[in-house]
Amino acid sequence: MKNVIKIIGVIAILLSFQNVVVAEPEFEEENIGNPPYEERIQDPILSDIQAEKEVKEQEEKVKNAEGKSRNCYLKSLEVEGYEIEPKFDKDIIDYVIKGNVKENEITINAVADDENATIEGTGKIELNPEKDYYEIKVIAESEMIAKSYYIYLSEDKKEEVLNEAENIGAAADIKKEEKPKNYTNVIIISVIVAIAIIAILLIIVKKKKEKN
Repeated sequence: MKNVIKIIGVIAILLSFQNVVVAEPEFEEENIGNPPYEERIQDPILSDIQAEKEVKEQEEKVKNAEGKSRNCYLKSLEVEGYEIEPKFDKDIIDYVIKGNVKENEITINAVADDENATIEGTGKIELNPEKDYYEIKVIAESEMIAKSYYIYLSEDKKEEVLNEAENIGAAADIKKEEKPKNYTNVIIISVIVAIAIIAILLIIVKKKKEKN
């Protein structure tokens, strides 16, 4: 009888483990620019050396950024010879060239809100038939933050890109919500059943020995 009580106690302990929830690590996505156009997907599996290197690089970046501006806005944006819609506003990132572009290249001019910021994607830009938009990126003096503005050749191209981006974003959200199957409960139940069967067999064997 004592052995049976001990076995029941072991089963009760194993059952208690079913309620233990192991927290899964969360990994943040670092984004320089404006999603969904640019995304840097971090690999969650990093060696100790890689992780240490990334920490040191980040610490160095933060140290170098001390006292430097984080302003990554534009003061002005224009395409030579064309109007853009809507009227420029530093908080608006998407613009469409008004009218048909007949040339093979356009000239994009931009001035940063902070003179120490760095601008990429300006000057003479050769048009690519396979490209729907052109990006102007503003990197703050601190290099810790950046903002991107986008110029589209037509309203149709803009809608097409934004709709596609929205669909990709929705798919990414669904993927994040998906969780791997948890087989912990199945394993625990299997172990409990096996222990119970062994306990019953031991009791039967013991009774037979006592009769003999």
